[in-house]
Amino acid sequence: MRKEFIQKLQSLRVLYAEDETGIRENVADSLSYYVKKVYQASNGREAFEIYEEKKPDIILSDIHMPIMNGIEFVKKK
Repeated sequence: MRKEFIQKLQSLRVLYAEDETGIRENVADSLSYYVKKVYQASNGREAFEIYEEKKPDIILSDIHMPIMNGIEFVKKK
């Protein structure tokens, strides 16, 4: 069971949207140890564009971001 869980985890592609560069890079680096790919976006509009192109398995989004906030992003997708 554990092996199957780890294999599934390692196949995931995650989109992480966060406007604070340091936080975004630290979280993305941490996630990259466990998942196949971490796409990074600095605002909701950028996150939406990545979502449309890459179709990630999981989305993690800050709420308070410039240009398009996290709520607007989730509603748009």
